[in-house]
This record gives sequence, C-alpha cells and structure tokens, in this order.
Amino acid sequence: MGDINTQMNNIMEDMPLTKWLEAELKNPDGKRLIIRKTTVAYAAAELLQKAITIAPLSANKISLDNFVVRTKKWHHRPSSAADILGVDMISEKLSLTIIDPSDLGRSSSRDAEEDAGRNLVVSISSCLPRSSDSGFEQIKESTICHLFGILLYQIYSNLDPFLENKLEGNEPTLLDQGGVKTEKGGLRLTYSTLRELGSPPNICMLVQNFAEGNLPSPRNTYFSLKEGSDDLHLLLRQPNKLLFTSNAPEDGHLRLRLQKNKLYGRDHEVSLISDAFSTVCVGESVALFVGGFSGSGKTSLVESVMASVNASGGYVLAQKFDQLSRGGPLLELISAFDRLCVLIQSRTSPQDLQIIVDRLTETFGVDLSLLRRLLPKVDVLVPPSTKFGQQIPGQDGTRMNLQSVCFILQHFIRAVSSKSHPVMIFLDDLQWSNSMTLKVIQHILGASNCLFVGSYRSNEVSPNHAVFRLMKELEASKQCSVQKLILDGVKCEDLNTLVSDALCLFPRVTRGLSSIIHEKTEGNPFFFLEFLRSLVDRGLLQYSMGLERWEWDEDLIRLEKITNNVLFLLANKMSRMRMEVQMALKVLSSFGNEVNEKIITYLNTTSQFVDILSGVEEAISDGFVSRVGEPLCYVFVHDKVREAAYSLIPDDAKDDFHCMLGEALRSISKGDGLDDNTVITIADQINHNLDALRQSGSSMRLEVASLNHMAALAAMSRSDNDTASAYLSVSLQLLPDDHWQSSYRLSLKLYIATAKVACSSGYMDKSDAALKVIFKEATSLEDKLEAYYLYVNLLHSQERGEEAHMTCQDVLAQLGEKIPEYVTPEESKKIIQETIVIISGLSEEKLLKLKEADENSQTVMRF
Repeated sequence: MGDINTQMNNIMEDMPLTKWLEAELKNPDGKRLIIRKTTVAYAAAELLQKAITIAPLSANKISLDNFVVRTKKWHHRPSSAADILGVDMISEKLSLTIIDPSDLGRSSSRDAEEDAGRNLVVSISSCLPRSSDSGFEQIKESTICHLFGILLYQIYSNLDPFLENKLEGNEPTLLDQGGVKTEKGGLRLTYSTLRELGSPPNICMLVQNFAEGNLPSPRNTYFSLKEGSDDLHLLLRQPNKLLFTSNAPEDGHLRLRLQKNKLYGRDHEVSLISDAFSTVCVGESVALFVGGFSGSGKTSLVESVMASVNASGGYVLAQKFDQLSRGGPLLELISAFDRLCVLIQSRTSPQDLQIIVDRLTETFGVDLSLLRRLLPKVDVLVPPSTKFGQQIPGQDGTRMNLQSVCFILQHFIRAVSSKSHPVMIFLDDLQWSNSMTLKVIQHILGASNCLFVGSYRSNEVSPNHAVFRLMKELEASKQCSVQKLILDGVKCEDLNTLVSDALCLFPRVTRGLSSIIHEKTEGNPFFFLEFLRSLVDRGLLQYSMGLERWEWDEDLIRLEKITNNVLFLLANKMSRMRMEVQMALKVLSSFGNEVNEKIITYLNTTSQFVDILSGVEEAISDGFVSRVGEPLCYVFVHDKVREAAYSLIPDDAKDDFHCMLGEALRSISKGDGLDDNTVITIADQINHNLDALRQSGSSMRLEVASLNHMAALAAMSRSDNDTASAYLSVSLQLLPDDHWQSSYRLSLKLYIATAKVACSSGYMDKSDAALKVIFKEATSLEDKLEAYYLYVNLLHSQERGEEAHMTCQDVLAQLGEKIPEYVTPEESKKIIQETIVIISGLSEEKLLKLKEADENSQTVMRF
C-alpha cells in the first residue's frame, strides 16, 4: 500500500493557486493555457457554491490564497487541461475532484485537445460538518459575484486588479474604476484590459459581468454563482464556439455563424421519424404525414434523419414538388424512382446487388422491358444484355395506364427493398401533388420495408385535398401504419440556442434578443432566422470591432415593425443586391425550386444572360442558393427564398420573362441531342405565353409545336398522360389552318399521340375522333397503319369485337394478305399441330436468338 501511495505522490502535485499561476506563466501555450485556467475557474465556482451551504462566506475566502490546484507532474511534455486532477478550498476543507468522461474515448493526440470540448463532472468531498451557526452574516450574492469576478480577473490576467503590476511584482499601486492611478480602492474591471492580455472576448465579458455585479443598473450581470459556473462549464464544453471562433468579417462581409445541418427544438419529432424507420426495418410499411406552415422546418426535420437511414443501409428517395413545374407530379415521381436505380447501384455491395437483380428478374421475367420503359436507368441494375433484359420485339408499343404504373412500381419496390435495405420515400410539398401521384404511393405502400414521409403546408390545403383522402384510405385499408405530425412554432429557449450559436455568445446573453424575435415571428424557424439576418442587414445587430463581439439595442429592436410575410424581408434584401445577382435570382426562380446546371450553362452563352453564372455564384455565396446533386443542380435553400426571388419579376411581366427564357434556350440548343428533362424544361418556359406564340411567325409556331410534341412523348414514356395531353394541346393550337398540307408529318405525329394518350386515359370518344381525322387526312396506307392498330385495340376495349375483326381483315387485304373467310376445325387443328412441331424443337435460348422478322411481316402479325 505504501508503494502505491508513493507512486501516486510521484505523479501528483499540490500547488497553491498563486504558485500554479506563476508556473503557468512559463508555459504560454495559447489555447491550452486558456482551457487550463477555465478548468480551474470552473472548479473554484463549484467549490464556492458548496461552501455557501456549509458556512457563510467572507471576502477573504474568495481569494487566490484560499485555493490549491492538484495536478499531474510531467517533465517531458507541456501541461494540458487533463492534467488538472482537482482543486481544494482551504478554509472549508473542501476537495473537488474532476472526472472527465470524454477521456475514455479521447484521441491520444494532444494537439487537438483544445478543440474537443470537455463535459466535466465534479465530485466534492468535505472534511467539515455543515455549520449551524456562524459568527458573521452571509455577504450578499451580488458581493460574492463581484469578489469572484476579481478572482477570475487574477486567474486570467495574472494581475492583481488593485495593482498595476504582476502578482510577483513589488510596489502596489491602487487603480480607480477607469484603471487610472488613485489612492481610492474603487474598481471597475475593463474589458479591454483582459483582451489586451490575450483573453478571448467571451472570457472578458464573463469576468466583467461578474465584477460589475455591485454597480447600479448593470447589463448582463451575474446574480448567482450558479449562472457563472454554468457559463464556465459551457466554455469547456464548446471551446470552438465560445473561446476560439473569430467573428470578424470575412472578405468584408458580416456573417452569422449559423450551424448547418443542426436542428433546433425538434428532438421529439426526430425520434418519431427514427422510430418509424425502425418499424420498417423489421418488415412493415409506415406512412408518416408532416404538416405545418411554410418555414416551420418540415423539410429540415425529415432531412435530419436521412443520414442515419443511409448509414443503416437504407435507400432514400426524395422528391420536392413544385408549383411552377408543368411537367406534372407523376412524371417527377417516376423520375425520382429512376434515380433510385442509380443510388442502389452505387451504394450496394456486389453480393446484395446480385440478390436485387435476381429478385427483379424473378418478379418481372420477360416483362422486365416494361420496367425499363418506365425506369430507363434500371439498366444499371439489370443490363439489357442479360437474359430477361432484352427488348421483346413489338413490346415497346404496349400501352401503360395508371394501373400499370402502380403495379410496376409496387413490384419494383418490393424487389429492391428488404429489412437490411429498406426504402424511405420522402415527398416534399404534397400540396402541389395530385390524386394520380398519391394513388401510386398508396399502391407502393402495399410493399414491405417502405417508409413514406409526406410533408405539406397545412395552411395551403383544403379539407378535400388528395393528401387527406390518401390518409383516410390508408387508415381504412390498414395496409400500413399511418402517423400524423403537425409542426408548430419552436420554443423560445430552443431558438435562443440558435442565436447563441450564430453569435458565438452565451445563451444567457442572447436570451433577451431571442425573446423579442420569437414574439414577433411566433417561433417559425425560417421566419425567425430571416428576421435575425435582417437585423444585421439594417445595422440593428452590429459587430463591434473594439469588443470583438456582436452588440444590439433590445429597445430599438422591440420597436421594429414586422410584416407577417417573410417574403417582404427576403425580397427587400434581394432588391438591394447587384443587378447581375437579381437577374440570376429571377432566372433561377422561373424554373422552380431547382434547375439543372446545364440549363444555366446554356443561358450563359446567350447575349441576354451572359453574366448569369457570376450572379449565380454570388447568390450561392449569400446563402440563397446551393449547388447539389449529380447531375449538378442549383437549388433554393427554401421555398420562401424562391418565392421572394420570383416576386422580383413584376406580375404583368412574368409570362414574357418565361417566354424569353424558353426562346433563348430553344435557339441556343438547336441541333443538340436534348434529354427529356431539358425538352420539358424549355417547353414549360415557352408555353407561359401562348397568346404571344399564336401571333408569332409560322416557322416559330411550328418549331414550338414540334418541341411540345417531344415533351409529350417524354411524358408518355413515363405514363404521365395528363401532362402529355397538355403538351399536345399546345402543339395543336399552334398548327396553321392548312397544317395537313403544309406540315403533314408533324400533324400525323400529333394526332397519333393524341389518340394514344386519350385512349390510355380512358377518353375513348376523343381517341376515336383523332383516329378518324387520320383516316381522312393521311395520304397512304403506311401512314394509317399505326392508327388502324390503335383503332382495333380501341374497339376491343369497347367490346366491339366484330368491328375489330372486320377492320383487321380490311387492313390485311390492303397489305396483300389473303385471309380465308372460313377455316374448318380440321384445318385449324392441322395448322396448330404443325406449329407445335416447329416450336417444340427450339429451346428458349434458340427462340430468343431467332432472326427478327422483317418490318412488313411484323406489321402483318399485329393484325
């Protein structure tokens, strides 16, 4: 036992606080020194709080001479905060031991120690019983705080506040409250004195707030040791934020230190979503609906759990619906599923990927080509060269309706999801969706291992909106668990944490400012943040270069009038920016919440928008827009930011602005092989001003009609018939009166597409009318064949089989194929047997390798 005590004595050392401070002067190692002194200061505050409960404090007990620091001895390296084992208080015989739970997992590297933060736990033991009587009264709490401020000043400065020179100096010289030599003993510690000695601004403020406790009308003064002890502990826990972060302007710009990806005041809601995902991981499906006002943090809430979903092996499919998008919600949803294919391929091990491929081929078999038609990027999972990946001749003409889309996507999700790899589908802004899109989601939730999260603006949807019908139908069917969540305003204390983080100040100091803003914004997180930013823009929240921290006047801010519309704050800020930035914001907002980088690159090559890229970069720098995704897209950081940018365009000029964008894109992209999304984007812009298009030249009208036909085909390929019908309607309106003579090929394509879309949507009369126009106007049998084939299918769907049969006979006769009017049972039997003999000798592999029939034979076989 004696050997152990001897060993402990060899590594431990008790030093009076004054001696410890003198020793620390020999190790001026910047950040580490500040952390060590703050550790001792925190320990002293804890000891004094304990001492008050034992016996009344006197002034001489709150002094350097009453404390001893227990440290480790090291001779081969500099001291660190972890070397401080505890602090003792002599007069009350109190001993504080420091316990640092973070030491268990701390890196051995001591260079980054000051960055890690220390959430200390202290244990205090006493050798004296609690005193029931004393010879003097307890001094006032304000005086205790004042005296503790003097003690802190000595610790951080190594100066006696009543003396001009260091602790080990010689001649004492009294200073007055302003720091001037005097024979009086008054004191007011100055912020600048400590700052000149290298103490961080928050420590300077903390010391000053303690020391000024005995002054009249003090600001931010501590009224208890508990408050100050909490702040000292906060310094140790968050040194990067409160000790070593510089708030000085960067590149001449003042910016708040906002914490990206940090969610404030939504812990309960995050837990609900996390629990829902855990339920999915055991093999169930869950539908979670998140409602709230714009700016309440719906998107941020859901995005905060996406990282954990990815980390646990899940796949996240996210799609934000857009009021300005004319491509249609269903088309956007199918595009999101298409992207999911690439995500699965990039994040799945070869072994798990093979399991998914096997499931897909087993589920779809020879119908895998139908999945490929809906989701072209499924090729990255099942290449076309595989057995079931090959296109079956003639199958590309198979019509898809909403029921087909639901069936295909449901079985796709069932094949790619599992307990180890569940799928999370997040659809944002459901108020812009429609019944068709949500019907698809309803079918998908019949698959297992799927978490659906849908957010919507609760104040912008009527009770009969499709989202509420979806909720009721899911609850009635009991095919999955249904949960509902409404986000209200965030509590003031949580938003005060946001302000504290943004200003790098103690929460105690920012509480008054946060309370005022919270009252004005009703706790709406986005509105709160934008109002805070507006205070900076208007100079009501200023950074003091002298004090090196943010300053404000609460009375002036309280008098500020605030609009209920956050758009006013944002638009007002945007209107003061450079014209190039304003133009960039107008352009980006005209495409909706996000736009492909390729579109902006196209525009940058035109004379009207030659500076748009530089404007976009500045918009990104100012925090309005971010660059995300693959392929790269420019995305507004919030819906309200996009709305504010869009409001910069006068209402009566919006259609012309859209049309100008579309025309610029159309002219610059001529001859390029445009993908479907780019075609739809250009068509959406030009179509904003149909009246102007109708008045344009015939050449322009025909080019736009052709563009809309391409957009319609893109929508048809994803079975979004409503959107396709809208594009075709525009095309037909732009055709000249003599279009069958002057634009024959385009007219034929448009009427065929119109008939297909109408038939797939169930509008048989409209389809029939379009087909009869083709039969009348088409100049050759070859041009009528596709229409005839569609007409036969139309007749069959209406149970008009005899008419369908007669039509086929008529078409085959025109093709030169003689069909006997009557075939006897014996003849039929003989034909069937001969065919069986031919086929039975062929394996499935040989069948697939048979030479493809010529075009004429394929046409004949269709009828």
